[in-house]
Amino acid sequence: MKTKDFIKMLQKEDPSGESHIRMSGGIPIGCEGKAGYWDGPYEYIDEDGNYVYTTQGGKVDIYTLDIFDFVGRQIDRRNTPSWDEVKAKFKFDLTYSIPEHREERTNLILKEAEEAYHDIIQIKKQNYERTLAEMEENAIKGWKWFQNKLVDTEGGYHHYYTWKIIDETGRELGSNVYYTESIQLSGKWNKQDSDTKPGYYEWVYDFDGVFNKINDFITKTSQHLFTIEGGNGYYKFIPFMKNGKLIIVRIHINGDKISAEMYENCVTKKDSVGAFKHTVFYPYHTYKAIKKRRDFQPIFDKIIILAKNTEYKHNIWSGWCEVIKDWKFEDF
Repeated sequence: MKTKDFIKMLQKEDPSGESHIRMSGGIPIGCEGKAGYWDGPYEYIDEDGNYVYTTQGGKVDIYTLDIFDFVGRQIDRRNTPSWDEVKAKFKFDLTYSIPEHREERTNLILKEAEEAYHDIIQIKKQNYERTLAEMEENAIKGWKWFQNKLVDTEGGYHHYYTWKIIDETGRELGSNVYYTESIQLSGKWNKQDSDTKPGYYEWVYDFDGVFNKINDFITKTSQHLFTIEGGNGYYKFIPFMKNGKLIIVRIHINGDKISAEMYENCVTKKDSVGAFKHTVFYPYHTYKAIKKRRDFQPIFDKIIILAKNTEYKHNIWSGWCEVIKDWKFEDF
């Protein structure tokens, strides 16, 4: 159907133009004219009743909104409202004469909306945590983030879309919510008004804050950072970061025997005011025991590669890498 025919049909059914449109695909909220080939083909029924699938001519996309979409629009990236706040956005004006019928219809809508609310919160949380871990790894690789200062005067899309992001090879990447949201909201990057790139703020990853906390933990929980000698051989400890979590490999060398344990559940907990309170080291049920020398070598090789390829400079991490990178498997 062409737009002129659609308009005529609407005017015939509602000459006043005051009725609301109900569509099976959702609530219409807008439209956009496009060339027929743009964003893929479209379809219509021609004068002879044929189903036509084409990229010719022009088209108008009509955008609709369902309950899930509507709830999602209420959940701002920077401020998550409570369910009661979202619920208040739903208004009911039903004229059923029986109160139970009005209540039943109202509860059906609110039940679907509340389920959507909790699903969206969980999805956003998972996506945010996954993205934050990836951006932290990118920071370690050497990525740089620069935000357009027009965000101060124009706001809008400058919050996420007009940044200059430079990867570890010096290549400039396009900016979007995925690359910029966690930089602004996590508290792990500091916004600096530097002269590095005129007209842009630089968001700098807080290496000092992150690695100082890790270093404090290690120095408080072991007497020696790298080597502990004893009657049954000696231990070496290798700390490193993976996906935002602290991992420690403990290597035990006793004569010609070698074993290792990889502690993967080193979790930093926070107290009620958000400050780091303590870090818990759970070796009892989370470590991966490595009993044979040959089984340990792949892990050893990965650790050495990690240390050698560390490109950023930091007093704590660089100190670890300077020691680790020269270790040779044959020496154990």
